[in-house]
Amino acid sequence: MEEIKLGTFTQENLKEEVGSEEIVNLPQKSKKITLKDIDFSDRNSLLGTGEKVAKPCSFGAREGLAERAKNVFGLFYAVANLGDEKSPALVHDQALSEALGIKIMNTPLDELDEEIAENLINEIRWPYETISKIRIKLATEELHYIEITNNTKLDTSKHPLYAKLQVAIDELNRRGVVFKVSNGEMIELEKKEREILGEDYSKYRHSIKI
Repeated sequence: MEEIKLGTFTQENLKEEVGSEEIVNLPQKSKKITLKDIDFSDRNSLLGTGEKVAKPCSFGAREGLAERAKNVFGLFYAVANLGDEKSPALVHDQALSEALGIKIMNTPLDELDEEIAENLINEIRWPYETISKIRIKLATEELHYIEITNNTKLDTSKHPLYAKLQVAIDELNRRGVVFKVSNGEMIELEKKEREILGEDYSKYRHSIKI
């Protein structure tokens, strides 16, 4: 992902503002918007352009989207361990995701298209979330160990999820994110939980969708 200048969004302790909660339906189609179309140089600017949207976002959906975007720790733990140093590319993605979350919260509901907002969040977070979900799924459902680094080249014939995992790895490499993680600790925790729960452990597990 091409680096996007954040301007004042690099400041800490950014304030959040909640926009209008009025909902207005207008017969227009959603516009295709990417991160390059968003002004991140001004922390007070909104996600929308001031125009009403065809499918206004609900209050609850806006809250959920904003919280997902602002979860910068989720990005870190997808590719790093506690105590690891953050690469500049990771810090940039974290700041960009948090800035987007604040913009979403600031945008009035009748100017916020839920699909557009979700697509923008995915544009930043998809490789991190793909890696995180696959690590957890392999550990909790299959006790399948995986370790990935910037140099990882998976044999995609060895597991159905390896192809998706490799695509995410390649994308983070393209962005310049430095990473080295495994799911070893998750597997050990899963083994202990299965031992405690016995035959009933499967009742407490829900398959993770990738």
